[in-house]
Parts: sequence; structure tokens; C-alpha cells
Amino acid sequence: PTSLQSILENRAKNELPIISWENCTSTSFIVKLQHQDLLSLVPTLRTFFPYLIIIEDSTNSIKDRLKQDLMEALKNYETIS
Repeated sequence: PTSLQSILENRAKNELPIISWENCTSTSFIVKLQHQDLLSLVPTLRTFFPYLIIIEDSTNSIKDRLKQDLMEALKNYETIS
């Protein structure tokens, strides 16, 4: 694996409640998380941008929250109008 991938993998395994891990390619993997309060993971998940893509979450709350946070950050830094 690449150095960056190893760093991300180690961080994810140490910081997130991972219940399954699947290597897809030499540069990507899919993880499944389980936690009673998934929104509490938002600050940690945010630190994995731009390497993180939420494929599915049961209520779309995390996906929506992270998208909203990203849009606000881009707006605040005048990247989008």
C-alpha cells in the first residue's frame, strides 16, 4: 500500500468504530461503521476529507451534515458564491 493509504488506514482503525474493512484497490477501501450516535463521529470523519466518501448511511444524516459543512466552509473561504 501507499504511504498515504497506510496512514489513513491506521488512523481510521484507531479513531473510528469500524466493524468491517474491505480493500478495494491499492488506493481505496470500504469501511462499515456502527455507533449509537453517528453524528458524534462527524468531527472525526471531517478530518478524513478529501479522502472520504460516504456511500450510504441509514438516515443520510451524516452524509447531509458533511455536505452542509463542506458547502459552508467553501462559502466562508469564497471558493463558491
